[in-house]
Amino acid sequence: QVEAPGAAGALRQVLHNLIRADGSGAEGSTHYLAFTLEWALLARAAVPELGIDELLTRATTFLTSVLWSSGEHARIGDVDEGVVLRTLGTQPYGRSVAGAAAAALHLDWRPPGWVPDLRAMLLGATAMAPARRPSEDRFDAVSALQRGRARVLIVHGRGLPPLRTHAHSDALSVLLELSGQPILVDRGSWH
Repeated sequence: QVEAPGAAGALRQVLHNLIRADGSGAEGSTHYLAFTLEWALLARAAVPELGIDELLTRATTFLTSVLWSSGEHARIGDVDEGVVLRTLGTQPYGRSVAGAAAAALHLDWRPPGWVPDLRAMLLGATAMAPARRPSEDRFDAVSALQRGRARVLIVHGRGLPPLRTHAHSDALSVLLELSGQPILVDRGSWH
């Protein structure tokens, strides 16, 4: 592992501030978590010995747990459509990042429907595991429940202190997807 002094140590500290121990984003925004994960994977591709794989695995597990059947991540908190690598793929951003992360980290699963794309190649993805969701489904910020054709996300987390602004008022929201179609969707606050 790279020693703490310098840029590597600073990057690890920033990532630990932005990604909670359970893998959810400290800002309370699923999109910002995907964005943070994509940046971290790019840094890892450049310097593999950063020592951030465990943290990135937790973030990948969380992000995959909040993917809808469409491959988009549930829109909890702010969504500004920002991405790190603007690719020409047709996969939704959440599934593309989560799949690239799962493959780059050599996890024994990948998000359902994910296929390797340019983002995966650029982020160092080399493995192709079976398509399935990770077994973990309860996090500090969200609980994901799958019952037959119904998928329910219960949001119970908060944003980054002190203002918790990126989470908006999404805490205690319930989101529902039935047979791949969003039924209850909370888009958070809007300007």
